[in-house]
Amino acid sequence: MAPPAAVSFAALFGVALTLVLVLIGFPPCRAMLVLAATAGAQNAILPMRGVVRLGATFVTGTLYMAGQDLALALWGAAPKLRWLQHLAIWFDLLGGAAFGALLYRFTGIHTLFVPVAIYTAFAIAHLWAGKSAT
Repeated sequence: MAPPAAVSFAALFGVALTLVLVLIGFPPCRAMLVLAATAGAQNAILPMRGVVRLGATFVTGTLYMAGQDLALALWGAAPKLRWLQHLAIWFDLLGGAAFGALLYRFTGIHTLFVPVAIYTAFAIAHLWAGKSAT
């Protein structure tokens, strides 16, 4: 399992690289391949939290898991409200996509400065938390 700081720095690098490539004139449709690879790598290295796998970009899988847990809960084979964890993550993904699309309409590729700032904050916080724990 990758340390949280490594995950944050890897995601930061991928998003920042995508932004830089577009800003220096690389075709956006090709630069976005870096972003897609970053999202896939991020999903692959994120650990499970209890029964919920926090795949940060795995929209259909998150919705599938919500439905599966709901069915299991109805049969008494899973905790009654566990499916809500998956559904909450799905709504977070939906909200992030809607916000990103709206912001992109007004700022274009500069929208990627938002996740760059967020991943920078995460990376610094994870480094700080790691030093505090030792």
